[in-house]
Amino acid sequence: MRASELKAEVAASGSHFFDRNTMRFFDSRLEFTSSGPMCTTSGYDGAREYFVTSEKSPVEGSKRRYSVRCWNRLNKLRLTVDTVGEFQAYATKGEARTAMYEAASLVETAAATS
Repeated sequence: MRASELKAEVAASGSHFFDRNTMRFFDSRLEFTSSGPMCTTSGYDGAREYFVTSEKSPVEGSKRRYSVRCWNRLNKLRLTVDTVGEFQAYATKGEARTAMYEAASLVETAAATS
């Protein structure tokens, strides 16, 4: 799923997660990799998209940190955006990308064995 599609899906659900003002307030960015931005899984509890965001605190001297996120499609009209693990748990985009793929892999494995 492309960034524009993800943002449209989230906005259509009524979430303000990707609104311009929300992203500006948190100095948030939706991060991508050359191999594709998100891992898609179709698990036992619906479709999911994993992605990485980065945020930077307004405190002087703070560094940009990275979080793994996931949206879960609960039904046709409702989805949630959740943080996987701890908020800003990763110092680099590469660490967060690895964690994103690991999270998606764990869900796929759980879905296949149930």
